Amino acid sequence: MNGSDVWYESGPEPILDDPDLAVLMVRIGLACNALTAQIRAGRDASRRPPPGKTRDIVASLVTFCAYTNESIVLAKGGMARLRGLALRGGAPESLLGQVGKLCAGKHPASDLLKRARNNLVFHWNDAVIRQSVLEYGRNQRIVWYESNAGHADVVHRLSFEVLVHALFIEASTAGPADTRRLFNKAMSDAQNAMGLVYEFFTAALFGYLKACGAEQRKRGKPRRRSTRAPVVDSSV
Repeated sequence: MNGSDVWYESGPEPILDDPDLAVLMVRIGLACNALTAQIRAGRDASRRPPPGKTRDIVASLVTFCAYTNESIVLAKGGMARLRGLALRGGAPESLLGQVGKLCAGKHPASDLLKRARNNLVFHWNDAVIRQSVLEYGRNQRIVWYESNAGHADVVHRLSFEVLVHALFIEASTAGPADTRRLFNKAMSDAQNAMGLVYEFFTAALFGYLKACGAEQRKRGKPRRRSTRAPVVDSSV
């Protein structure tokens, strides 16, 4: 890609010799790309004008939580092969222990991440949304819709409020003095979980690159050709 100066590459041997492992590593790459894109989307949203600024930040945050949960599911399913690769890639045993707790659902963010993935991002679960909507029935006035003067940026305000309430249910039902503390802790826990799984995936990737003999290339350096004969389609 334009702007890239360093990259790692190999011949087709890793794919042809062990396609199952190659597919797993590509799935890891998909997870890492998705997490990185959501983090950057949140940063970009912080520079946007209101009223949509806060909506976009929160939407990016909730999607980030959902992708983190999916990444944990992927790590758990591939652990038999990923653990050894991560060690070869330089992961300390302490990281593997923390990732093990993450995969077992024993991380402080586990419930939050599952809630985002299963109820609020891809499914808009009726029961979960209903619980939060009914809480707003206690208010004397409900804002359903708001926008700027030209209606160029529309926020479905009650829907936004319900999303935040449902995602951070523990903070939303706490007293005013505890709400900010619980919200900040939930965010810190989610970021910690993402950092653990991302670090684990990165170590596994570099372990895989070492195992398959991939080489680092810099722009302008000649490329080494594969020694494997090209595959010939006998049907042609």
